[in-house]
Amino acid sequence: MRSLMRRIPAAPARRGMLTAAGSLLAVAAVATVVHLTDDASKPPHRVTTAEAQRFALARLSRFEASPAGIEITVPLRDRTIGVEGVIDYRSHHAVGRFDGAGGGLLAWDGSGVGVALDLPSGQPGPQREPSRPARLTLSDAAHMPTSDWVPRRYTSDPLDSMLKLSMLLGRDRPENAQLLAQSGARWTGTAEIDGRTYDVFAAPRPTAHSGNGQPSATPHPTGDSPLRFFVSADGELRRVTTQLPGQARPGVIDFTASRLRHAVPREPWSQVPGGSVPSTGAQPRS
Repeated sequence: MRSLMRRIPAAPARRGMLTAAGSLLAVAAVATVVHLTDDASKPPHRVTTAEAQRFALARLSRFEASPAGIEITVPLRDRTIGVEGVIDYRSHHAVGRFDGAGGGLLAWDGSGVGVALDLPSGQPGPQREPSRPARLTLSDAAHMPTSDWVPRRYTSDPLDSMLKLSMLLGRDRPENAQLLAQSGARWTGTAEIDGRTYDVFAAPRPTAHSGNGQPSATPHPTGDSPLRFFVSADGELRRVTTQLPGQARPGVIDFTASRLRHAVPREPWSQVPGGSVPSTGAQPRS
């Protein structure tokens, strides 16, 4: 991953700078404030040049490590939903098993979510389809027909918010390090995960807009960005957290393994025109 440092443009043209920063600002716009413990040995600060260069590699590291293992934790008032699966930023597809609100499989991309629920214990599969296990696993996703998936668009539901955020965390090029520093990215502390220390960065705040839709020079009143990236010394993104509205605990996206041998299954995308999770006009099966 250290070799990636050479790929960061030192002083690109202004147009390229705006394009690079806009993508990360769009990621930051989907989250709300998260509370972390700062490193007492060093106060939070705007990123230095070296820190910005490392932060700029975060999403590229996830793209290059695809397909990767992913775990998503979605805390709700009365329970926690966990998703464990595989995400591929080259194909822009992900499949995972969820538990905590029933159970089953999820297939998601940039446009929406496909859901395949576990069958009640002892209930056979639909008569018009081959029977399938009552409790689905990731390996089952590779053999399930498109008709087994119930598709829908993303909603404001906390689970959907985390799935949609996860799709934005891989990119085929580094961010613009210079613009990250200029746009207010901050180092907020350190964290230890599985015995390894990571720097925690707050992404740049999306630019506040005035009533006429034009960018405003007034700083955002809530301070640091809501989105936190946990980045290693060589620029590898390990974790992303965000506070979900109305929840006491933050939502967490962890990347658990890299360059997995098994790819994201082709279903349910292979039989869908355009290769996206079918969402427009689709209705759940009765």
